[in-house]
Amino acid sequence: MKKNSVAIIASVASLGLVITGSPMAVAADKPIYMTVHSTATGAATMTPWATAGDVVGGKTIAGVPDGMGAYANKDGTISVLSNHEIALTNTTLTSDDFSVRTTRAFGGTGAFVTKFTVKPSTMQVTKVEEAIKKINWYNYENGKYQSTPQGPAAAPDIDSYNALNHSENLNRLCSAYLAPAGALVSGKKGWKTPLFFTGEEGGDESRVFVLDPLTSVAYQAPRLGLAAWENAVVVSNTGDDTVVFGTEDGEDGIGSASVSPATASSADLAKGSQVFLYRGTKTSTGTFMDRAGLNNGYLSVMKIAGVVDETQFRTLYPIKATKVAVTFPEINWAADGETQNIQARLKGTSLGSPEDLAVNPENKNEVYFVTKSSGVPTTGVSAPASQTASKKADASANARDGGGLWKLTFENIARPQDGATIELVLDGSETPNLYMVDNIDFDSTGRYIMIQEDAGRNNHLSRVVAYDTVLRKLAVVAQFVNTYFDPAIPATYMTNDEESSGIINVTKLLFDLSTSDLGETFLLNAQVHPASRVLGGTTLIVNAENAIAKETAKLRPDLTFADSDAEIAFKTKVIEGGQYYKLNITDWSKLIWQ
Repeated sequence: MKKNSVAIIASVASLGLVITGSPMAVAADKPIYMTVHSTATGAATMTPWATAGDVVGGKTIAGVPDGMGAYANKDGTISVLSNHEIALTNTTLTSDDFSVRTTRAFGGTGAFVTKFTVKPSTMQVTKVEEAIKKINWYNYENGKYQSTPQGPAAAPDIDSYNALNHSENLNRLCSAYLAPAGALVSGKKGWKTPLFFTGEEGGDESRVFVLDPLTSVAYQAPRLGLAAWENAVVVSNTGDDTVVFGTEDGEDGIGSASVSPATASSADLAKGSQVFLYRGTKTSTGTFMDRAGLNNGYLSVMKIAGVVDETQFRTLYPIKATKVAVTFPEINWAADGETQNIQARLKGTSLGSPEDLAVNPENKNEVYFVTKSSGVPTTGVSAPASQTASKKADASANARDGGGLWKLTFENIARPQDGATIELVLDGSETPNLYMVDNIDFDSTGRYIMIQEDAGRNNHLSRVVAYDTVLRKLAVVAQFVNTYFDPAIPATYMTNDEESSGIINVTKLLFDLSTSDLGETFLLNAQVHPASRVLGGTTLIVNAENAIAKETAKLRPDLTFADSDAEIAFKTKVIEGGQYYKLNITDWSKLIWQ
């Protein structure tokens, strides 16, 4: 089939676009998917600076943005790195193979990382390029790096979503963490420049990668484990020791009383999601992986004393902020993913899909993370009250799970074996009700945590919510607009499958460049997943590439497409929708705290 170029003209609001194709009339203004919430207009401002489908220097910005990182360049610009959480397979629409139609700069297909060059004073994007140009893959058979991937001998060829395991393709790069320059230095040991950590969120064989953005070279990080990764977060400035947390956003787990380890199948034992911890030692020679202490350490899993899973925790400790001891028993990072996950479940505590994790910038012994779900109720046992409250539908009958916000407190984060405690800070019952929390980050003072929602295919409009760790209150900061995401407005409706993602604090970065506004500044993004079902029902969109592409084209009503071939070409470039924002909070006290 002949693939025509997308015939579009940008609206006046489209900054920095270079558009190719036949001239067409402007259809509408560029959509703004998220805005500051009506209750926060006196406390915050929020401005989009890039949208999936924009063209900069001949490069089309892709959609499905997720984890981000940012660092300063010598010329006064900043580089913003962004994952694109592109799946290798689509189990809903079998004709959706768009993700494998483009070979990326690293040599494979699927997910990738964009590097934006941005003028910080205006947030104008001046360059768009792929951040990963080369990947050094780990060979689990000989313990060496090589130019092609080689997984553990026992690893299956495909995962439960029918995606290839341990291939040269990348599957669903999710959240990310950029370790800033100097974070992994100890005297003459360690690595001085920024490193970008990210992982695949597929099945149990999903991998972690570390990118040197200054050289565009990435390494697979086998010692950080194999699992359905949400994020890998470095604790900065821990001396000779290197400490990295990993959060697994896999299955919610099986109830502690429903299947016993003695009778469970290996597939059942591999279920569940845990929090992991890696500890290595920095060196003065070798690659950045060697010097940063990422090639010589051990992997462990978090075990809450006497607790098998989240349901049991909520049953035993119904009062929030009850502190319980945790340990970190070691598991075998060199095994296949299923074996690692079985060990993690048997040795650790399964939680309701741990999502993002953040270290308090003012006290690195305090580590917070969120769980998307409040856990799976144990078979044959009454669900604990907080679990029931967390899953209670809202006033509009939208399905809900408030998940949880957890706090780990270490005696000495550089030596996790010295002891730590965990407490459930938010249990999902609070007002305003949270919906499937996802990414988080601190403000620069360590007092406020920004929490993003991924409500899934749900009529609830996903939000960004702030949490005050001192007053223990919540406030809504931003939200997706009903114009595009409320099915009650069919004339402009796009989808009810939207999520807020990738939030990072850039206050210090912009302050150092003398471009910061007053207050705290964050960068974040929106994932806008095209509708897969007919409005108002459960019938799938016609399962053909032109129908699937048309739903993606609807996400940019400001662009006009000549025909279905143009829509297919657009879909191939962007995959799904997305938008990037700068959020500035000028006065926390003016938020409406509840």
